Amino acid sequence: MRRFLYHLLIIILLLSVNQSVEAQEAGVRKVTGVVIDTERSPVVGASILVKETKKGTVTDMDGKFTISVPADKATLVFSFIGMESETIIVTKQTDLKVVLKNNDHQIGEVVVQGAYGTIQKRSDMVGSAFQVGSKELKYLPAGRVDDMLDGLIPGMRIEPNTDSPSVRTRNNVRIRGDGSLNASSEPMWIVDGVPVYTGTATNIIEGMNTSISPLSFLNPDDIESITVLKDASATAIYGVNASNGVILITTKKGHSGKTVLNATVQYGVSFLNESTRFKTTNGSQYLELAREAWLNGGEKNLDYFPYTDNPHDSYSTTNTNWHDLLFGNGQTLQVNVSASGGSERMSNRLSASYYQEDQIEKGNRQQRITLRSVTNVQIHPKFSSSVTLGVSYNPNNLFAVSKSYYQLLPIFSPYDMDGTTYRLYDNIIDGTTTDSFGNVVPNWKKKKLFNSLAYRDENSDKQRAVQAEGNFSLKYDIIQGLSATVQFGVNYLNNHGASYDARTNWAGMDSNGEGIGYSRREESNVLTWVNVYRVNLDRRFGKHGVNAVAGIELKNVSRDSHSASGSGFMNDFIQEVGYAEQDSRLGSSSSDITRNLSYFFSAGYNWASRYYLTVSGRRDGSSDFGKFARWANSASIGASWNIHNEPFYSWDFMDVLKLKGSYGNTNNSRSSVSAKGAYNYSDSYFYDNRLGAVMSEPPNPGLTWETTYKTNVSIRARFLERFDMELEYYRNVTENMLSKLGVSRAVGSTRIYRNAGSMRNQGVEFNMNTVNIRMKDFEWTTDFNIAHNKNKILELYNDTEVGRITNVWRKGEDKNVYYLVRWAGVDPRDGSPLWYDKNGNITRSFSYDNRVPYKTSSPTVYGGFHNTFRWKDLSLRVNMTYSIGGYLLSSFMSGSLDDGYSVLSYNQPIEALDRWQNPGDLAVNPKFVNNNPSKSSMYSTRYLYKATYFELKNIVLTYNLPKSICKKMNMSGCTLSLIGDNVAIFTPDQKKGKNSYKTLMNGFPMTTTYSVSLGVSF
Repeated sequence: MRRFLYHLLIIILLLSVNQSVEAQEAGVRKVTGVVIDTERSPVVGASILVKETKKGTVTDMDGKFTISVPADKATLVFSFIGMESETIIVTKQTDLKVVLKNNDHQIGEVVVQGAYGTIQKRSDMVGSAFQVGSKELKYLPAGRVDDMLDGLIPGMRIEPNTDSPSVRTRNNVRIRGDGSLNASSEPMWIVDGVPVYTGTATNIIEGMNTSISPLSFLNPDDIESITVLKDASATAIYGVNASNGVILITTKKGHSGKTVLNATVQYGVSFLNESTRFKTTNGSQYLELAREAWLNGGEKNLDYFPYTDNPHDSYSTTNTNWHDLLFGNGQTLQVNVSASGGSERMSNRLSASYYQEDQIEKGNRQQRITLRSVTNVQIHPKFSSSVTLGVSYNPNNLFAVSKSYYQLLPIFSPYDMDGTTYRLYDNIIDGTTTDSFGNVVPNWKKKKLFNSLAYRDENSDKQRAVQAEGNFSLKYDIIQGLSATVQFGVNYLNNHGASYDARTNWAGMDSNGEGIGYSRREESNVLTWVNVYRVNLDRRFGKHGVNAVAGIELKNVSRDSHSASGSGFMNDFIQEVGYAEQDSRLGSSSSDITRNLSYFFSAGYNWASRYYLTVSGRRDGSSDFGKFARWANSASIGASWNIHNEPFYSWDFMDVLKLKGSYGNTNNSRSSVSAKGAYNYSDSYFYDNRLGAVMSEPPNPGLTWETTYKTNVSIRARFLERFDMELEYYRNVTENMLSKLGVSRAVGSTRIYRNAGSMRNQGVEFNMNTVNIRMKDFEWTTDFNIAHNKNKILELYNDTEVGRITNVWRKGEDKNVYYLVRWAGVDPRDGSPLWYDKNGNITRSFSYDNRVPYKTSSPTVYGGFHNTFRWKDLSLRVNMTYSIGGYLLSSFMSGSLDDGYSVLSYNQPIEALDRWQNPGDLAVNPKFVNNNPSKSSMYSTRYLYKATYFELKNIVLTYNLPKSICKKMNMSGCTLSLIGDNVAIFTPDQKKGKNSYKTLMNGFPMTTTYSVSLGVSF
């Protein structure tokens, strides 16, 4: 690889020297300049053509260019798809500033910003990449970046990683399906060339009880574009951890000229979407079920029913809606301010933002304060530098509502009889006892009430995160089209958590009810730095176009975490662990470091903008692997054909017709598994009165990277510059998958991770952009995407099935297939539950041996549908997302609809009312029995729900104040917007007053937000 890179650089230099000699011929001089749009932002990838010589170039990432022209006079044509062309006659000028205006009547062509400073027009691309710009991201929910992309990218899904309630949701981001069984299936996130740490393989922030995604620390208003790289041609240059796709975030830069000031204020009110509320029984309905279950459980009467009214508890008249007490209205506030300007040699952009969200789950607040500075300096005609500095401060107040909002009994009051003190216990009957006269009487006892309101208001759980980044680069323009760049980027993430459980509720009490208080402090630090040395080439020689990049990358990621806890506090005002009782204090710490060395290259050639060929490769070395598998290679080759540029092409109605294909491989090292092995140190492992250790993971020096081989083929057609469509087929096969397999006990364990097995994802993606109506004052455009992915396990070690309770990995099956006993309903004779055995026969006994592969959580198709309407100064944008097919195995229902098993402890879903009561009843649910022994609530197809949905994700109505009025107010622009987020959701099986996938899908009810935004520019 190093020898290849050396020869490649020599070829690049020889080609460039040849062109340099041509440029120095008599009668030729150089013209430099910058191309900007009407908002004074640089236009990246604009074409500059010299009419006299037919030679040309494109602008760089800063909109700048250098071109050779005839010495006496030259005609330069500046063009960019989606903008009006500009022709300038150059005589004596040496430095130009060109402003291109938008052409709203063109669609489909964008400049895609790729790896390591490369830029390409969409029509020139060989790889599969999709880009959304700042205009598409504007007015989307700003809480976290990954949520903003839902439905915008073909073939990309964003969904919570569980349907169980959680303090902060951890998302699964999937590009073209799950890429692994045991390693991560998450994409690689890169901001301005620096990888972003998003957690472990499942996005857990190590060392923290609650994981808050670092993607929530970014200010969306600082983002210029987000590019999603999918196939091997686009991702192979990133090699390590690019198997699941790469997401490039490019931030906004400054521009030269007069300073432009932008300010935006957005305020919103959020509330619980009632249609998505999990529906449970009220007080009277619950008592009806509980009493019935009590009698069906063998009791003769209700004389000793636990929840009998007493002087302390009036169960029969209490109807507490815990849902309303734990949820309420929220609000969001977002303020963005930015200033951009500069001179011919320097440009700056400075931005600041504040974001606050008081969530509908009371006690939860997210805040974000960011500062960012971008400075670009033309130090010398051949030297330029860029410095980016940013910091994000993120305090969070946390409260784990968890399952309490639907499990706490409605017959419990949250307050004592004074109406203000939080209740800690209720009086219940627990069997019988004999009084002093020998009479059998109820045995009254106190039952603990784990009161969530007391936990929320008396305990504290706070987390603050600081993310600081610096990005420094120095670029040397060797000759026109050839540059060398040195880049150093650093990203530091610090998370600090402080929680305290007060002495006044059960969370801060010991088993005897004595208040002692519990305190915990935790901290996590992640430092990532990247050093890149690269050479970029982008030249044209007549009809020949050559582009290349080659370089070396060094990366270091160090992580450490530590925590301390203690109990036994004198009062609730002193909460630091150092003041806890000495014997209660505990501490722990951990650290690790990963180093990578990589060599990479990419080279492309095109002839007459018709035929394109691209090859790329990368060699990665990682300290995470053993000496036998420390290095891995990635490579790709791709080609495309712009048929519309052929001389024989004569279809005027189809102005773009393009074919492209690629093949290659990428790797995945993101896993919690260590090839070096691991030991656990604990005071539980004393040996000879000294602290000992036990091997938790045996070493495997031969453990290597998972490798994904990617095939991609696509066709694109654009009709009359109004209808742009692209269809892509892909086939990704992952080999050397990590699997935990049996080994000899001599190695210190019965199982060890090894490379065995393969899996395939294949599917199609379709994307369409249309101008449906185009008139003088009115326009309607549509963006639509749809994707289908089919997953299949091709090979497992010795074809051995790997099973869990509800899932099994089996050769020839989808990774996400459920492995369940089939539910057969209720026996109308006696209300007993019925199942099917493995052979399809009805049985009254539950057995895991009767599990069969049944349905999958993978959707059939999914995507987004977006419409924009413009009438004069008004615009309306409507974004919808959808998913059709697939099933959800609901942990909500399996944990609550248990036919009386836990009825004395937890509230019941409203569906429990439809239960068997008398012989002949055709009921949905079995007989309600306290401590039900029938196993009817074990996981089965009873708890499967169709996961089809259609969501109205985002609506924005914007009014642009006429420029004539803005000018009178000394403003360059003013906009007023009304915004709706998560407005509505529809599921085909929804029924009024009942639970469905709509109420079960996300752990918590959906948050609907309505906002107003005011933006001004000066």
